[in-house]
Amino acid sequence: MFRGKSRKYGSIATFLVAALFLQGCSSGLENAAPEPTETPVAEASLKYNPSLAAAFADPWPTDVTRQELVDTVLFKSFEFFDKAPADACSVKTDLFVVADTLPGHIEMINSLSSKVTQGF
Repeated sequence: MFRGKSRKYGSIATFLVAALFLQGCSSGLENAAPEPTETPVAEASLKYNPSLAAAFADPWPTDVTRQELVDTVLFKSFEFFDKAPADACSVKTDLFVVADTLPGHIEMINSLSSKVTQGF
């Protein structure tokens, strides 16, 4: 007699615990619309002045503008890649392409990959 009641109350208790657990998972804010947030957007600047900024005369400059930084980094990068000898090393490129790739595209990909790897 006692076992029958404990099974009955055990199943009710299990159901109540599960119901409380599931109720606790819902936030109650399903119908609330999310607040719009403003995301700062950096303005794109396509201006490039190939020059080494005077601020970079110091080993660790801290007073530079973003434009000076971009100009100097691009200047040094282009200077490095222009000075890199193309025949300094030979690189064998293995291309893995799908069967329907056009032959012209394979040549273009091979040429581009060779030029990029020669820079390093």
